[in-house]
Amino acid sequence: MILSVMVASLLSSSPCTLVGRVELRRDGKTIEAGRQVALYVEKVSPKGYQGKAPALHSILQTGMQFKPGVLVVQKGDTVVFTNEDKDEHSVFSKDALPLLDFPKSRKGETGRHTFEFTGAARIQCDIHDWMRADILVVENPFFTLTESNGTFRIRDLPAGADYTLVGWEPNGNETRVAVKGCSGETTVAVVVLDEGKPRKMRRKLGGVYPVYQN
Repeated sequence: MILSVMVASLLSSSPCTLVGRVELRRDGKTIEAGRQVALYVEKVSPKGYQGKAPALHSILQTGMQFKPGVLVVQKGDTVVFTNEDKDEHSVFSKDALPLLDFPKSRKGETGRHTFEFTGAARIQCDIHDWMRADILVVENPFFTLTESNGTFRIRDLPAGADYTLVGWEPNGNETRVAVKGCSGETTVAVVVLDEGKPRKMRRKLGGVYPVYQN
């Protein structure tokens, strides 16, 4: 569903910056601050970002967790996975294309993967069933993650166009907001996003772990 919102814009021909705040809800109630939500803009003309080189990102396995736990990358970007723990870990995803499945490792770089699709990928360790990271792969570089207080800022959009801003949370729920005539600093009304039901974590060789993971 696309929600039309009123925006306040400083009229200018300068690139557009979208600013706003996300309110994440569970069963109709606002939930704790600090839960990161991704914001990205759909269907931006390639003329607005031609020449951007693929980026290199990092996810660590440290303290028996993936860090960061949520990451947004552009299609064609590469993520390096590194084990900083003394314990053995694995890294795999049943969502990523091509297949993401690295050998078990104890210390140092486990592997690197270039994401050539758009969509979400759940990253797991098959040794420790609670370890999870969520990667969202988007088409263009106009994306961000919320700050701890839910605020966000997406810079340097081509001015004067209409856009669809998408909010995404790691359990898979999305909401869309229509932004008309984006120009200068454009404030978007509060983006309300309902948290999705956590899906069961899947084992690498089939089946699921017995509990839901938040």
